[in-house]
Amino acid sequence: LAYRHRGDMHKRWMLLASLSMLTAAYARIPLEVVRSGGLPLFFALTDLTTIVCIVADVVIHRRLHPVFASGFALIIASQVFRFWVAGTEPWLRFAGWLTR
Repeated sequence: LAYRHRGDMHKRWMLLASLSMLTAAYARIPLEVVRSGGLPLFFALTDLTTIVCIVADVVIHRRLHPVFASGFALIIASQVFRFWVAGTEPWLRFAGWLTR
């Protein structure tokens, strides 16, 4: 919301927010090669997609936009956190309660 009047920043933040949700979509691809990779592969596919978008923006604008630098760092940090939390007992209890 803070950058909604700055089109260059808002568009990039919105793209990164959308890309960060791709992990769940990749986890649902019905291919054994994808499913057998587990969470690390789902995160890697999300990161690869994000990097492709960042590279395309850099090629077009000839510079790395600060939003992409900080936003990609936030995505990586959130993945580390989610990977760390994923197998813990409190998370499994919460997820079980949530999906009843």
